[in-house]
Amino acid sequence: MLLLETMKCRGTVEYSVTLITGTSEEDLYVEGVDKTHIFETEAEAQLCFEKLRPIAKLGAYAALKRFNRYGKSAPVKLPLSKCVGKTKRIRHCVKRPDGTKSYWQAVLADEEIAYPGENSLKWFGSLNAFVSAHYTDEHPTRKGGNGWEECETLIFGEWVKMGVVREVVA
Repeated sequence: MLLLETMKCRGTVEYSVTLITGTSEEDLYVEGVDKTHIFETEAEAQLCFEKLRPIAKLGAYAALKRFNRYGKSAPVKLPLSKCVGKTKRIRHCVKRPDGTKSYWQAVLADEEIAYPGENSLKWFGSLNAFVSAHYTDEHPTRKGGNGWEECETLIFGEWVKMGVVREVVA
């Protein structure tokens, strides 16, 4: 649901566009998320509303991503520590060429990913570096991937895509 609102309080007027995501079969964590953009003028709010109107046809996660990026030229950037569950656990899955799966589970320490490899602890500065190393070890013909879309974090006993958590927190 996309709302265009005008709020008047003691002579102050505020204009806003609010997104309230609906149900999501793909991920429960984006159901009912409430995000608002605030504007100084009614015209700015109406322009936002009109440009975002097509997101009503998208799924909850895709709509949330588009809403979060409205008016921004750069992608949403947040520290990893804001996007992991309380356990600070991160995992990534690679489907090997033979069809079997390999899972790497790591822990976030400050803003670095610590993975207990076979012989030593390996440190990664980003999700993409973690993903690339996993592909190098388990599926060498694959060059890399998107860490935000492929990695998951443990939240209340359930593995949730890091990209989903980033969009909800942003």
